[in-house]
This record gives sequence, C-alpha cells and structure tokens, in this order.
Amino acid sequence: MKKRRWYMALLAMGLAVMTVPVLGAPEQGSTQSPSELQATSILKKMSEFLAVSGHFSVTIRDGYDVVQECGQKIEFGEVRAL
Repeated sequence: MKKRRWYMALLAMGLAVMTVPVLGAPEQGSTQSPSELQATSILKKMSEFLAVSGHFSVTIRDGYDVVQECGQKIEFGEVRAL
C-alpha cells in the first residue's frame, strides 16, 4: 500500500511540475536550439493531451535483484496498473 501512495505522489508531482512555469526558463521569443524547440513542442502536446483526458492510466514495471549470502541471486518484480 505504501508503494501505491509513493507512485501516486510521484505522478502528482510530475503533473504539477508540467503546469508550473520554471524559474529561470527562457522567455517566449528568446533564442532556443532546435532540440529545445522540439522538446518544448512535445511537452506542450503532452500536457494538452492530459488536460483534456477524462482519465488515464500508468503501468509500472518494477524489479530488483537481491544477492544472498551464499551467492545466489533472487530476482523480484511486479507490474502495477494505476
């Protein structure tokens, strides 16, 4: 249950960051490199899509390995749909 709260908190923070203007970010009309212009365009399209979506989901694939004292490696993993 704690992991679910953690994932939801990260998702909420990510969405909040997309809607808040960044301090020190270049003003509109300032010179941007072609890659910055492309990244800005992609970010705007993504945020506009999320703004009009009634709902959305995220699938998280999580995994990690634990090495036992005997040297055996055990792999843990899970898939979560939020």
